[in-house]
Amino acid sequence: MRIGIARLWHEANSFSVCQTRLEHFEAREWFRGESCIAHYRGTATEPGGAIAWAELRNDVDLVFSRCASAAPAGPVDQELLEQLTVEIAEDPALKGIDGLYLSLHGACIGTVDGDPETTLVAALRRRFPDLPIAASFDMHACIAPELAGMLNAATVYRTYPHVDMAETARDALDMLSLIISDGVKSHVVLKTIDRILPSFNMRTDGPGPMLDIENEARAAGIKIGGKSLFPVAYPFASFAYADVPQANAGVLVTCEDKYQGQALADHVAGYMQAAQARFQPDLPTAEAVLASRPWADGRRVAILEPADNPLSGGIGDTPGLFRAAIHAGLPDGSVFAFFAAPEIVAKARRAGIGAELDISLGARLDPRFGEPVACQGRSPAHHRWPFPERGRHGAGHEGGSRSDSSAARGKPESHRDHRMPVSQ
Repeated sequence: MRIGIARLWHEANSFSVCQTRLEHFEAREWFRGESCIAHYRGTATEPGGAIAWAELRNDVDLVFSRCASAAPAGPVDQELLEQLTVEIAEDPALKGIDGLYLSLHGACIGTVDGDPETTLVAALRRRFPDLPIAASFDMHACIAPELAGMLNAATVYRTYPHVDMAETARDALDMLSLIISDGVKSHVVLKTIDRILPSFNMRTDGPGPMLDIENEARAAGIKIGGKSLFPVAYPFASFAYADVPQANAGVLVTCEDKYQGQALADHVAGYMQAAQARFQPDLPTAEAVLASRPWADGRRVAILEPADNPLSGGIGDTPGLFRAAIHAGLPDGSVFAFFAAPEIVAKARRAGIGAELDISLGARLDPRFGEPVACQGRSPAHHRWPFPERGRHGAGHEGGSRSDSSAARGKPESHRDHRMPVSQ
């Protein structure tokens, strides 16, 4: 059994002004052919899960086409997407495969094409009209009906934080191999709920609405199908920052019997609709949180403002929380993290260790979220950022100098005297 594998994994934030280009993929994942085996083996990624799955069998050969992933950011350069689509869809290495597994995110956006993953699968379907194709998606996918309709099987991460990437690939490959070997005529049913579920209250490592939805989806599938692989339901929350027409939470059901599949999809979607209010946060403002002085009893406290979350395509540029923090009388040793400000780091290096600098933080790239904050900085000694980026999104890369960000530390006394070291 020869199974082709391709990967386009990118979560795009429509509100980001930072375009995703080839160098961003090359900095993270840009592999094809045998180099994929060397890079992904042993990693907690979908390709890593596929390799581990194949190595447990003696009847599968994996054929890797282009595998590409970049950190969440703004829309992807359209020319790059078109080149990547042609490269995968016309890859000579895929000739003669028995099935195809696609590792997709589901929230990729191009600078022109708002749904490049559907475009990619459509190009593959033109070449392989009858080939079994399975795909896996992130829980924050934005899945169009056209995309679901071109697949024979689909899986979605069941955990948040996402710690089941490899398992999600293996589940997709289990279904794909059964479709190939037994000639199963399977379909993917999509049912959406006309809502986007916010990521607040979404964690699945403890009690909460998303864990309840996942458990209900599993139980309902077993009730209908027993021990069979089909039907199986995978809920997804979608992604508001994508801001595309297909952004819509729902469920993907892989089934043999479309009527059974639709019944399961309707049931899970109804359960999601009933639970959606439990996801809605009731969040205070940054000023209100800081005014309550939650550190007053000596506790160490982390205050998060996730709208600029880099793992949702944020760019480390919004000044709201920092502006509130510098007026809050923070205790000594407080740390603000972070602003991406490479030009300030370069300025600090030129000035030398201990230099006092007049700087502006925030709104470097995008003024829509507030004006920059004027303050003073101090250049400390050069240091390394030694933590390996090994975890749910990567195979592990040692960080070098922390040369792309600045951190605010200390206890500002007034709006005119905000002093913090500028990390080099």
